[in-house]
Amino acid sequence: GRYQAGICICPDEWYGDKCEKAFFCNSSVVDSAGETLTFDAIVVGWFGYSKEQCGKGTPNVWTRIRKNVECVVDDFQCAMLENRIYHCEYILNKIQNNQTDLLEIASNTQILTSQPEKLTAQEISNAAEIMRVILNASTTAFTEDIAVFAVTTISQLLNASDAELSSDSVMNNLNSLTKSLEDFSLDQHNISQVVQPNVAVQSLSVTMGSTQGVQFTALTGDTNNLVSNRIELKTNATQLSVNNKTSIDVRIFVNVSAEAKMNGQIGFVLYQNDKFFRSKVYRSTLNISRRVISGSVKGAHVNVFLENVKIVNLVFVQTVPNATLHDHSCVFWDYDQEVWSTAGCTKGTDEFGNLRCQCNHTTNFAVLMTFKHDYKYSAPLQWITFIGCGLSIAGLFLTIVIQIITRCEFSFPRKSRKATPTLLLVSICLSMLIFNIVFISGINNPNANKTSRSSNTSENILLDSDMHIDRDEGPCTAVTALLHYFLLATFTWALLYAIQMYILLVDIFRHPPKHFGLIMTAIGWGFPAVVVAVTLGALYRIENPLNYRQEEFCWLAALDSQGRFDIRKPMLWAFLLPVALILLSNMVILVCVILTLCKNNPALKRYFSLWQLQ
Repeated sequence: GRYQAGICICPDEWYGDKCEKAFFCNSSVVDSAGETLTFDAIVVGWFGYSKEQCGKGTPNVWTRIRKNVECVVDDFQCAMLENRIYHCEYILNKIQNNQTDLLEIASNTQILTSQPEKLTAQEISNAAEIMRVILNASTTAFTEDIAVFAVTTISQLLNASDAELSSDSVMNNLNSLTKSLEDFSLDQHNISQVVQPNVAVQSLSVTMGSTQGVQFTALTGDTNNLVSNRIELKTNATQLSVNNKTSIDVRIFVNVSAEAKMNGQIGFVLYQNDKFFRSKVYRSTLNISRRVISGSVKGAHVNVFLENVKIVNLVFVQTVPNATLHDHSCVFWDYDQEVWSTAGCTKGTDEFGNLRCQCNHTTNFAVLMTFKHDYKYSAPLQWITFIGCGLSIAGLFLTIVIQIITRCEFSFPRKSRKATPTLLLVSICLSMLIFNIVFISGINNPNANKTSRSSNTSENILLDSDMHIDRDEGPCTAVTALLHYFLLATFTWALLYAIQMYILLVDIFRHPPKHFGLIMTAIGWGFPAVVVAVTLGALYRIENPLNYRQEEFCWLAALDSQGRFDIRKPMLWAFLLPVALILLSNMVILVCVILTLCKNNPALKRYFSLWQLQ
């Protein structure tokens, strides 16, 4: 485990004040129906799948496991579920069209979805439809095993590929499935609690006048998985209680009026991530899990009982590495519009920094958050940079002064063989000098670590992204453009200098063309200007300057939101590609110069002549 704010945060397999108690079944080898099956360690309440897979000649060759096993609480021993060997010829479409035995259908669907990252969009839709039908089945045909298989399947679907979940048909089926799961949580005849890695379902009866409210809590673990020993239920709570002695991820309190005239049901469903709730408005760019929780209420007469639900209180805790929370909004899922909505919800924070929400209705709730990167700068590296750039500036300045003093005949229009090389060398040094000055004075973005946390206000505004981007204020973008221009100019002038040296070596008696210096000047300073202008025009937008530049430093953007190199960013095609072409041209010129020198060297000519005679 790990130590956090005075509390031990335990892995899924352990629990206790010091994470000293085991909560898993050891790896095992099981003989079943004449077949030897091997299983890895399994967390209590979860399912494990045999390493043995379907063989050749089956529709699921090498992809589907042969059997599942559940780790039960009794003495922490693995208990093999009877008659649960999977038939490798089964496919989801075949199961969907033959719904006679709910237990067999639920078990086979669970196994068929045990490798969710390999599921296609059609298979996800089929599995969701099968689960919806099972959850809506009559209670007389429902058993605890069916409920566990169904919730496990839904949990596995939450690990499916984002690309396969993106189609409208898949999302429609998943929306219907979440509605059915809410209704399922309100039926005490099914099962009181089922907890799988990505879904937790809790049902309980509310007796008339016996409670003021119910509190459901998911405690923090070392992973984002849900584990049964980290789910807490308080059935006679008076208010939402929060303290700094317990580390929680999410907590919901449903307030029930003491004046309620009839008994009823309360159901909670907690989703580990929001893959089933794809908003058309809110864009997610960070790889973080947003938990979604529903608190549903049902009585003998639904409308009457809902009127007695005064308020729903929620607490969410969310941390993102290397990022600072900028704002948050309390929302619920609007099934009609398929978007998150803030209607009926207010937000705030408590004394412990937790995000708090209050809503006057019950449905699927979440907290949408927007973050800013939290950048750390190394002071020793900054000093090394300042000293190195300072020495470079001094050397370049002296070089320019010496070149100008010793070449008094330096003039742009003069047709002198000495003037042009001086022009080129001074231009190289000048562009490098300005680049270094701009670099040490403006490379650090002064706005990178500014945090204006508007979430302290009570205004609950729907956010549009999980990454906050400040509207551009100008200076950092200007520094980026100047650095881009003068560094590219340095390489351009170096190429022109190489071309000039080659011309002088090839034809030492010919004078340079008329206005040669002006042509070189136009190319040396004009080409970088064109590249910078095109880059700015194509990518820069004042609302989102990070398509053009970085936020951490005032330099061209190179990485995507996940920290991976992005070929669409300007670092590649606006800088690296032109520099690579310039360096390649310099290499070609160098080879040509070497060949010219070798061809005109008498000693080398004599050597090659003797070598040829041999």
